[in-house]
Amino acid sequence: MSPFYLIPSTVCFFKNLHLPRSVQNLQYKVRGKAIVYAIRCQITNMVYVGSTLVPGRRFSNHLVTGYNPNEALQVAITKHGLSQFTAYVFEVVEFPAGLSLAQKCSYLRAVEQTYIDRFQIGRASCRERVFAGC
Repeated sequence: MSPFYLIPSTVCFFKNLHLPRSVQNLQYKVRGKAIVYAIRCQITNMVYVGSTLVPGRRFSNHLVTGYNPNEALQVAITKHGLSQFTAYVFEVVEFPAGLSLAQKCSYLRAVEQTYIDRFQIGRASCRERVFAGC
């Protein structure tokens, strides 16, 4: 049995990801924002952590088109169905002034890593369960 992962405080979360309206609401809520997010399987409690500068496209890839560079997440979605997943927005990231696009991506990944680290505390094998993406 998979361990339960305590989800950190969130900006918002969305269930019923199999319903187009739920995905649209998620995309609308985070439009134009850099975010750190997670997608959690309610059956296995596996948590997939990611970050993105373009959340609308990222969630479309994860939840609508099935084009998903995170193979483990895609396998889980295919196996269990989107109705068994919840999306969480952990943080809307504000950048220091004057950063280039590459610097913003690095900054965002550093913030993402802090959330990944939260899931790994006391879990030696957590790397198998938490996947980073940008």
